[in-house]
Amino acid sequence: MSNPLLGKFDQPFGTIPFNEIKTEHFVPALDAAIDEAKAEINAIASSAEGPTFENTVLAQELSGKKLGRVATAYFHLFGSESDQDFQALAGEISPKLAKFGNDINLNKDLFKRVEEVYENQMDSLNDEDARLTELCYKGFVRNGAKLSDEDKEKIRNLDEEMSTLSPQFSNNGLNATNSYEMWLDESDLGGLPDIIKDGAKMAAKSKGKEDKWLITLQFPSYFPFMKFSNRRDLREELMRASVTKCNGGEFDNTELCKRIAKLKHERAMLLGYDNFADYIL
Repeated sequence: MSNPLLGKFDQPFGTIPFNEIKTEHFVPALDAAIDEAKAEINAIASSAEGPTFENTVLAQELSGKKLGRVATAYFHLFGSESDQDFQALAGEISPKLAKFGNDINLNKDLFKRVEEVYENQMDSLNDEDARLTELCYKGFVRNGAKLSDEDKEKIRNLDEEMSTLSPQFSNNGLNATNSYEMWLDESDLGGLPDIIKDGAKMAAKSKGKEDKWLITLQFPSYFPFMKFSNRRDLREELMRASVTKCNGGEFDNTELCKRIAKLKHERAMLLGYDNFADYIL
């Protein structure tokens, strides 16, 4: 069976054919796209030609298009309408992407070629090419290209763990958003436009409650209710539910936040910064 993620997108404007994609398509597509991107990167890193902007920096910039397409499709759905089976894929997909990213950023031969262009050819480049070269070079450095082999391995281990924690964090946020329900009676609808009331009624009917209206933390439900409702008490209830989700309860992110912050701090220190804030700034 053909995999729609690996074929040419014939949709208008080359958009992703989401209606053809199934959950089981993603991992095989990702593996194939990573293999293709690796071959492209290895060809650049092992080229017998001397490094230039075109055969090194630009070539790397243009590599991995299929991989980017697969990852974009996955994470778009992951953040918008994924079910539990789809969410679970992140535990497999994120580590694969993290490993591939480190395989590029810590590739000595590839960095050596980028460094040659950055240090010796910038004066011959136009502004746009020079800027891309600068960003490319700094991207390598900020991801460990100049570290010792021992510290590079530490970077890999930190990134590997973060690649498993981040999907857990996101899954908790999505599950907490999806699980919240605020049920309204007709007397609670003051100020709401008809289109918002109709949407809330449809949401309630989908849950089997014909005589109620349902407001959730999903943005198309949350935002207009916060904007138009004349019930200050209900707006407060909804707002508090939004800003406190994942702070305790079934989908608690507290310990994940602490661990991710610790890993980011360690990573920043390995790269020579006092803390993660300094690294970002």
